[in-house]
Amino acid sequence: TAAAAAFAKPLTAAALLAPLQSLLAPPRDDHSPPQKMLSSLPLEILFYFNRWWDAAFTIITTVLFIWKGNNLPYSENMQTILGFEVAMVFVLGLLEWARLFLGSQGNKTEQVGPLVWMFFLSLPAAVANVYYLHLQIYVTRVDLVVNIVSLVFIGLELLLALLTIITFAKSPSRASS
Repeated sequence: TAAAAAFAKPLTAAALLAPLQSLLAPPRDDHSPPQKMLSSLPLEILFYFNRWWDAAFTIITTVLFIWKGNNLPYSENMQTILGFEVAMVFVLGLLEWARLFLGSQGNKTEQVGPLVWMFFLSLPAAVANVYYLHLQIYVTRVDLVVNIVSLVFIGLELLLALLTIITFAKSPSRASS
């Protein structure tokens, strides 16, 4: 019988693993070749470390403003500017969170739109860092260091985001869709 003939065949490792391999293999459409991943790993690494840096930046800058408020002379008129500067630290933190979220999502999903938004949100973030670098009431050495580090992150992310946008735009799959 056919059942007896099937059991009479010798069992090999390949024959035992074949059903498991078909279950574990990702589904493939045999009509199209596999597509190359276009996302930028260096850009995603920068986004990851910049998230940690932004948390540290917010904490360092807040502690620094507490120190400045207690140890440096602020006239009555400067008190309102100090309040504005402290509030802008938290606005900058929210802006950076949105900027990094959009950039990471655009990179991971290989979409140009979120990366372009990240690109445009980088301008006010850079302006805020330049303000804290040069234009606030009292600029300390700590201010210089933390804002230069933030500007370096923004600059590198803009460069890599631009290269990633060009890569996505030149992709053959984008040209056909």
